[in-house]
Amino acid sequence: MSVTVTINGKNHSFPKDTTILDACRKIGVFIPTLCYHDDLPASGKCGLCVVKINGSSFAYACMQRVSQGMIIDTNSPDVLAKSRRAYSNFIDMSVPPKSKDIEDLNRYLFPRNTVRTRDPDRTNSLEFNPSECIDCGRCTRMCSDIQNIGALNYLNPRIRNNECISCGQCIMVCPTKALTETSSISSVLRAVASKKIMVLQTAPSVRVSLGEAFCSPVGSIVTGKMVKAAREMGFQYVFDTNFGADVTVVEEATELLDRLENKTGPLPMFTSCCPSWVNYVERLHTELIPNLSTTKSPHMIVGRLVKTYFANSLNINPNKIFLVSLMPCVSKKDEIKRMQLIGDVDAVLTTREFIQMINMHGIEWSSLKKSEFDDLMGECTGAGAIFGVSGGVAEASVRFLHHKITGNKLGPIEYTQFRGLKSIKTATIDINSNKFNIAVCNGISAANELIESDKYRNFQFIEVMACPGGCVNGGGQPKLNSRKLGTERMKSILSIDQKKDLKTSAENPKVQKLYSTFLGDYGSHKAHELLHTHFEPQETAVLAQRKRSQSMPIVGYGSTSGTSMRYGRIVASCMGTTSAPMNTLSVKQLIARKTAVFIISTIGDGEFPNNSRKFIEEIRNSMEELSMVRFAVCGLGSTNYKHFCVAGSQLSMLLEQHLAVPILPFKAIDTSANDKGEGAFESWCHSLCSALKLKPPKIGIHLYFSFVKIDDDSILKNPLRPLTFEYASIQKSEYLTEDGYSPEINRYSIKLPKGLSFSIGEQLLILPQNPENIVKEVLDSLKLNPNQALRLITNDNTLENYVPERVTTYYLFKQYLDLCGTPNRPIIRAFLEVANKEGSELLEKLLADVNKEYITKYMGDISTAEFIKEHVKYGIPSLDLLMSSCPHMKPRTYSVASSPIADRRVVSIIVEKIKFGIDNKRNGLCSSYLQSVEGKTIPVCVVPGGFEYPIDISSPIIMIAYGSGIASMMGLIQNQAKNSGPVMLIYGVPKEEAFVKLIKEIEDYKAHDQITDLLITSYDKGGTIQKAMEENLALLWKYWQDDKAILYYSGMAGSMPDDIKKIMLNATINEGGLSMEEAMVYNNRHPFNVETFVS
Repeated sequence: MSVTVTINGKNHSFPKDTTILDACRKIGVFIPTLCYHDDLPASGKCGLCVVKINGSSFAYACMQRVSQGMIIDTNSPDVLAKSRRAYSNFIDMSVPPKSKDIEDLNRYLFPRNTVRTRDPDRTNSLEFNPSECIDCGRCTRMCSDIQNIGALNYLNPRIRNNECISCGQCIMVCPTKALTETSSISSVLRAVASKKIMVLQTAPSVRVSLGEAFCSPVGSIVTGKMVKAAREMGFQYVFDTNFGADVTVVEEATELLDRLENKTGPLPMFTSCCPSWVNYVERLHTELIPNLSTTKSPHMIVGRLVKTYFANSLNINPNKIFLVSLMPCVSKKDEIKRMQLIGDVDAVLTTREFIQMINMHGIEWSSLKKSEFDDLMGECTGAGAIFGVSGGVAEASVRFLHHKITGNKLGPIEYTQFRGLKSIKTATIDINSNKFNIAVCNGISAANELIESDKYRNFQFIEVMACPGGCVNGGGQPKLNSRKLGTERMKSILSIDQKKDLKTSAENPKVQKLYSTFLGDYGSHKAHELLHTHFEPQETAVLAQRKRSQSMPIVGYGSTSGTSMRYGRIVASCMGTTSAPMNTLSVKQLIARKTAVFIISTIGDGEFPNNSRKFIEEIRNSMEELSMVRFAVCGLGSTNYKHFCVAGSQLSMLLEQHLAVPILPFKAIDTSANDKGEGAFESWCHSLCSALKLKPPKIGIHLYFSFVKIDDDSILKNPLRPLTFEYASIQKSEYLTEDGYSPEINRYSIKLPKGLSFSIGEQLLILPQNPENIVKEVLDSLKLNPNQALRLITNDNTLENYVPERVTTYYLFKQYLDLCGTPNRPIIRAFLEVANKEGSELLEKLLADVNKEYITKYMGDISTAEFIKEHVKYGIPSLDLLMSSCPHMKPRTYSVASSPIADRRVVSIIVEKIKFGIDNKRNGLCSSYLQSVEGKTIPVCVVPGGFEYPIDISSPIIMIAYGSGIASMMGLIQNQAKNSGPVMLIYGVPKEEAFVKLIKEIEDYKAHDQITDLLITSYDKGGTIQKAMEENLALLWKYWQDDKAILYYSGMAGSMPDDIKKIMLNATINEGGLSMEEAMVYNNRHPFNVETFVS
């Protein structure tokens, strides 16, 4: 089914489930992206791909799917402004790393000097360079969501001594060079310089990918040029690893028959030619080590034969040979360092490293002539060639079994059941009544799924390749924009097989000669001595803990940005277990381990994170009763989005439907809160530990920021403005409330600076400042020099941050830390970290209060400034600690109550004086701030709002507003043209007497025909907006029956928006005569624009 949408003014049709990003790419419309990759689930983390939907709302193109009639704008000024701001927050580096992805986005660059503090890391296979990392999260999503390993940490990726299997798929999606293979180029060059006898062997997948670096189409077969390039580099001998693949086939298939006939080993027998798969078994499933085939991988077999068979044939001293394997795989670098295999191969070069060496040697690729492999081990069959693709080992083995059992050549018979990209491929092969149940796992995630399901026991032989698609998509290959392009490489591998006269490994005359003159029979003692190996568990503290956790409660996370993962690890530490991506879990594990805790984010339009969907689907389809399972679910999300924590609530309900018993009620945490939801999470974690009779964790402060003292007198007189803000001046203020009534309401006219203007429907952000006397008192209590110049270092660029790179201590506390709001739990923890014994006892008591009674009792009516002044006597936290824990100043959002028709640089806003605290004795910071700065400059930023005037000005408009929410409507009304459509306004006020002046202005609009129908209702006299609507359904339908009608609501959040929708549905049914289903479809076609605020 296709849908029609409008993109930048032009109509296009796409399949229903197409994302906006894919749709735009299909028609050649550029949308900037950085965290997105075709082979990974979308996360929207970078925020660059923002687009405007239906003229009013914004969405991420990578996550939002197209729908019928959708109007999409990708390049309007407000869209570009949002994208630039996202880039500013995302690429928080003075000099972004060099890469095509980054260079394509440089037009969005706003340089900042930021020092990254993450640690470099290195293994035999991989290197992590934090100076190149832009924190896009691609590597962690690849590891967690696609490979289902979960070894990488969002905040500080580590690749040593943990679950990492060295597959290198993280490298393939890294947009910079933060993750690379551990280079072997220098060791190879040293060997050439030392006059070693240089021997190169090359895997089948390299010859179908190497040419891509030199402008050949993907999948081009460049075998001859590859061999010639190697000889020009100084390699005297070049062999084909496919020869080793043929030997692997005959040894591995012989081993399988021996296990079947003589029970010499457990079944199923797994292939062992993929070193990442071997790492997976040795690290995470040691119980399967006996099931691994003992046959060495093809390149290790060639390595051993070069040092023995080849050296003997040419009478060469093996110690003078330096053997290099040219591989598509980074894990092979790790394989040659295994104690059992050391010496067989001296170095491994990836395809990318070989490309570097071609360029280093100045080899002109286009003028290279072709060269052939050396003869002794240069011939191979089609069976050896197909090792490069998923299913190739299984197919090659079946061909050999056919030859072995029937005694005949393969002939026209083909065993192609294992080809393709399906994750798990299975078949029962019948050869002369000998039945072989065989499975192929396309990717390590598929292997994990098969193992966890226990269905692997149904097979006798299982092939596993860690990289989806096989070695053609290995971690050492040239990078592709999408793994889908790798199918061209697969086709080329299969075409090599197709052109081979010899299809079965046993037919290879060079292999026959090897066995007849050197090894003896297949599987002989000498063959075992040279061509087989053994495996053993890899033990580290991390892996040991993971294994212990298999009998402990489950802690699973579903994450896109890493917060769920971090919280999962905190919970797991309390329970003495480890956390894991939810997709690595199963219903079987739930039943076995009986207690489960899940922490899950909500993404997109109320969807589950990708690394949880498989597990969710398994629960949905399961017929198992889970009454023996206790569980707790914590959902993470932002209240800024419609489907707040929907994924978590659905998971909780799903488990209850299967009769699982909740340990605690479902907990929804707002990660857009001042402290990113850490306080709410800590309270929930304390409650969970209490329910499970566990000691709650001590949650420390993560240092998101740090400072360096600098000498810079310039910022004393001229402080740098807040990032993304400009300075505007308040020209005039007007008091709108009648004397003696509340709330107090003021109107401010603000002059925007040159170059900054506003459009109808946009909003104004104002960043308030703390009162000077409060700032001085706090700085004095903390013993800080107000005039000290500082340089800010941001350690987590995902945080919204307005602080410029250079700032004085005074301005830091005046402009950027919220001293007048209520203190949060992180600042309590910050003071706890430095408190003396007396202070520790008090603060520990506050943090232990999971019911938040510290707010109402002890802290009662206290501000952050008052908390700081009261607790400095117990110890003073560092400035780094304060900046990372203290609530930051948040910009306040105001709807514009004026039209740009009069003056595009003069903005009018309506501000209600906020009162809070015990007996409402405290004043809201921003409303007080604005009263004190008339005639002065204030930091402002114009941002897109939820409202825009209809494109078709004849459209009927229904406006509904409450209190100061009328500001949005006033801007729209003032923008009315002479031939505009009818306007209906329903205005609710808390107290009619307090809003007399505003009501009179609204009535004047009515008198001047800018409003067609006006309903005003006062709540203190028993009226409500809902009542006014229900009493005027016919009038509402008069507007609503027009297909172009638009509804706007601005006012209190809560149930009001849903109530309005229900009443409009009733109007459509009762006045329009439509059925419930018809009315829902009809109403969904009408734009429903909402701006809400919390009093």
